[in-house]
Amino acid sequence: MKSFTFVRASLPAPRNMVNTLETRFTTFLSAYRKRHPAHRSPFEALALDEDFDGEITCAGWGGSPDHRLSDAHLEMISRRARRMVALVNARTDCAHLVDDQVKRLLPANQGIRLVPLRDARAADEIAGALHDEFPWLAPATDAVWQALRLSAVRGAEGVRIPPLLLAGPPGIGKTTWARKLGSLIGVPTGIIEATSEPSSFALVGTQRGWSSAASGKPLDLILRTKIANPVFVVDEIEKAGRTMSQSGGAYDMTSGLLSLLERESSHSWQCPYFQLPFDMSWISWILTANDASLLPAPLRSRVNTIELPALTIAQVIDFTLREGSHRNLSAPALDAAMIALQWAATSQTAPSLRTALRALERAEAMEARPMLH
Repeated sequence: MKSFTFVRASLPAPRNMVNTLETRFTTFLSAYRKRHPAHRSPFEALALDEDFDGEITCAGWGGSPDHRLSDAHLEMISRRARRMVALVNARTDCAHLVDDQVKRLLPANQGIRLVPLRDARAADEIAGALHDEFPWLAPATDAVWQALRLSAVRGAEGVRIPPLLLAGPPGIGKTTWARKLGSLIGVPTGIIEATSEPSSFALVGTQRGWSSAASGKPLDLILRTKIANPVFVVDEIEKAGRTMSQSGGAYDMTSGLLSLLERESSHSWQCPYFQLPFDMSWISWILTANDASLLPAPLRSRVNTIELPALTIAQVIDFTLREGSHRNLSAPALDAAMIALQWAATSQTAPSLRTALRALERAEAMEARPMLH
């Protein structure tokens, strides 16, 4: 994994930086005086000139065979450490942040990482695994395969799939496919359900001063995992609504997405909560919708829309048998799941994975029941 600059701003020094510098300076000066007992170190001379303004004479700083540090040495080191930390903090862009915000951002100084693709063969393996499990989503898998191979050929720092919109009937496994994609790449996966979180707040966050002030879920995921190129899913995006503030401001999720989907604007994306720029350009966005025509044109222009067909009953049966085998269901339990699936198929217009999973859960529950005598 490769580290890169995620926070596009100068952060304040860590709280323990003074202690860390004091320890390093003490170790250095002790070792130097032990090797050169008759000489004042460059560090001492610099500290005397800049920190003490001639208040302390040269006596006691050199020429003695005793290399142990005096109180004057320790005071010099402490003042030097405090001065360096003050200089760092004077250049920070984070003077407006409160303590809990600074605490959350400081780990980013230690390195937010990018997960790269090993080679082109890894792209083939990921696509093959996706196709084996979701053969009916072949158009989506093919788009990902091409993007992964291009990333490998270019030797990109990290894996990034251009924004995709998977449009198709409900219950065909679009979100499950996206989660599996993140797992196969080896990056975390986040999800926002547009039906339950219709405004842009969950996506981009809200400014301090709001009662619900918080950062958005994509940024939270990166700060928590320290991986800058997760897969992030916005499920049923066409069902996202709009939230109105008391002042008349409108906050809809589709508008909030626009700057995040564009590589150029997301490179220094301004977070409303932290009021700092972050490099969000490495996120692989997967949007799902049942009807892409309901989405606004600006959003559709920023994604690669992939139309997916409904499942056939044969595909649902094949999935049920394969999933039942993974769950180690017995033959009678699988037969019961097949009967339930066939019954459901006669009462609905289109089969779905949700129907298959419910049938499998019932079969598992039946198999777990104690035998009655």
